Amino acid sequence: MCIKELQEYVAAFQERRAKVTDEVVEQYMARRPLKWGGNPNPIAVVSTTAVQPDGAANEGEGEGGEVKMTKNQLKKLQKLKQAAEKKAQKLGGKSAEAEGSSKAPE
Repeated sequence: MCIKELQEYVAAFQERRAKVTDEVVEQYMARRPLKWGGNPNPIAVVSTTAVQPDGAANEGEGEGGEVKMTKNQLKKLQKLKQAAEKKAQKLGGKSAEAEGSSKAPE
């Protein structure tokens, strides 16, 4: 059964291969101009005022300090702000502990 199926497959392949001419190959390999109609599903851009966690100004700001950001950029910015707040809290707690441990026992 397997041999019979393989023979049919190979015979069909050989028939299709025999139909390929140099003209068909040239037509297939010919350079054709690319047609690009733009992105049919553009990403929505959210306009907001963005401030970096370190307080530095953003590059590429428009008038009035507004920057257009995607949703993912806004999420990342929020995550960076939270990380900076946690770091500030840790540093604030460590400095208080350091002051308490640096005092000589009475």
